[in-house]
Amino acid sequence: MASHPSGRYFKRFARADLLIPTLVVLVFTGIALYIHSRWLFWDFCAYKLTGDAYFGSNARYLEVFRPPLVPIVLHFLGVAGYFLISEVLLAISTYLFAKRLGLDPLVYYLLFLTPAAAVLMLTEGSEALSFPLALLSLALYDSPLAGALLGLAFLARYGLIVFALPLVYLAWNSYKNRPSLLLWHVLGFVLVVSPWIAYNAVHFGHPLASFLDFVFLNIFYRKPFWHPPSLAFLGVLLPTLLLAVPTRREHIPWLVFALIALYIYYLTPIRSVRYAISALPFLAVVAADNVSRSAARGAYIAFLVFVSLAGAVIFASHVSGINPGPFVSAAYALGTCPAVSNAWVPLACV
Repeated sequence: MASHPSGRYFKRFARADLLIPTLVVLVFTGIALYIHSRWLFWDFCAYKLTGDAYFGSNARYLEVFRPPLVPIVLHFLGVAGYFLISEVLLAISTYLFAKRLGLDPLVYYLLFLTPAAAVLMLTEGSEALSFPLALLSLALYDSPLAGALLGLAFLARYGLIVFALPLVYLAWNSYKNRPSLLLWHVLGFVLVVSPWIAYNAVHFGHPLASFLDFVFLNIFYRKPFWHPPSLAFLGVLLPTLLLAVPTRREHIPWLVFALIALYIYYLTPIRSVRYAISALPFLAVVAADNVSRSAARGAYIAFLVFVSLAGAVIFASHVSGINPGPFVSAAYALGTCPAVSNAWVPLACV
């Protein structure tokens, strides 16, 4: 009996190419724990306190518009568990996704995780967990699990629903040969998301309360704080953007997905540069294919490794956050009075 394509790559991952993914997990988890032991970062604090509020533990603060998966993980596993799971998934998902597309996993990893993207994924938001889940859904596009994995990515970061487009693109031929696969993908997504929809309906009075609140606060409410377009986001995409030149017809769909992600970034009134990370998984496909086909492949890899190491050194010497000390007493002063907020207020993860 022929083995399932996804299964073959899982076995390959278990047998070989473990050194680099293992180093990735250890190094990035260690860096993340060091950073978060010294500084306070808003998003992680808000996620942690929101998770505590949902489960009635030290419930001082709740943000309804936060997707639930990261708060749940941080509540039960803490920062250490969150980053350990995230980096393991990142190592596995980039490996499997690159192999499914015939790319060098190391090259793809270096091009997807640019120095700036690595910094932002370790210090802000839910990118560290959401992107590995989205990439894993693409890697397993011919598996019934892909829809459920996309659902988990959506519950970690609502904006990653955009990954439904490349999933359909990759699975199109499989859908034609196995129509039931499309049903499994849709059903898997719905089953994963439905408990959160039910929770919203019961607790907030509308099944899409959290998602609609997210859209309002990130697009409409922020218009008074509109930031003019700038080229700052390009720093997140370098050096990958320079290598993502279409040289084959197969590159076009991936560049279209990247443009869609950047257009969504442009629509957001507050153009935080980390929102541009959504284009990197697609740009990295084109760039990695170009590098793999180049006669100077070794030189490119050496250059990418150098850029990554230099970026890590620069980041280590410049990263800073908020000293949590001044906010701890304020958080304790709230006592048992929880705060439900749609604005930025000082937080302390206590």
